[in-house]
Amino acid sequence: MSNQDSFGHRLGRLVRFKRGLEGLTQEQLAERAFGDATGKARISKLENGRITVPHQKTVDAIAIALAIDPSEIEGLRSHSSDKFAAPANLRVKILGNLGKTLVSLGKVHQEKEPLQQALALYQEALSQIDRQDKPIEWAHLQNERGAALHALGEMTEDKEYFFEEAEMAFRMALKAIHTQSFGSHDLQGMGVLDE
Repeated sequence: MSNQDSFGHRLGRLVRFKRGLEGLTQEQLAERAFGDATGKARISKLENGRITVPHQKTVDAIAIALAIDPSEIEGLRSHSSDKFAAPANLRVKILGNLGKTLVSLGKVHQEKEPLQQALALYQEALSQIDRQDKPIEWAHLQNERGAALHALGEMTEDKEYFFEEAEMAFRMALKAIHTQSFGSHDLQGMGVLDE
């Protein structure tokens, strides 16, 4: 199992997403979850995928602080052990299509909830694709995620946060495919990728 397939890595992405939706800093989340800001480093490490197997006390505290449903946590745990799951590529396609549909519904009805649901689906789909093995599929989902973040930014007061997240998603999508379409020096020359 790669680091990106670990429970901790998937949980970290979910925590970062939920924290962003609530408009909390890592320090604020640490205060809410642990009672003081000293847990900020732990949250940072978790969100950045540096904790592959978080302590249960940490998981519980953060789940309560962000109102993450226990079934969502269990879903992250059992992600790679479900022997009866649909083939990963089919599941990823379905998650992507459902996400795209929810983005459209959110735009049509000018509602944030479908967009938030779409973002969670894109995160789940991205967690099931190895970026190195399938860079085009990964980039496509990251691009869709960026579009959802941008649409959500259009509807919220915290526009800057969601637009910055969208920009990061688009840049990550470009970086994933640069070896397929461009040389990295071409994208760096255009100012798209950091050197």
